[in-house]
Amino acid sequence: MKTSKPFVIQTLGQMHKQTTWCWLYCSEHQCGHRVAVTLAQFVIRWGPEASSDRLRRSAVCGKCGRRGAITMMPSWMGNERGFAQFPG
Repeated sequence: MKTSKPFVIQTLGQMHKQTTWCWLYCSEHQCGHRVAVTLAQFVIRWGPEASSDRLRRSAVCGKCGRRGAITMMPSWMGNERGFAQFPG
């Protein structure tokens, strides 16, 4: 029987090594608001060893005001291009 690997929550530093930004989606599924954010500001604020859960818990939606977000990495554009560029 196969056993699944335990889910590891990345640190902000680990996320930042992969890409410089991510999407934050409002945790209120009916809201649907999302925003692109640079990760450096959170690494500076909380340190590279801080859990990415801290970002998810601390985010406040600019549309509905709800606290909490889902993080999504940007789209992978292929080996030659890497992750999609920051949309801002």
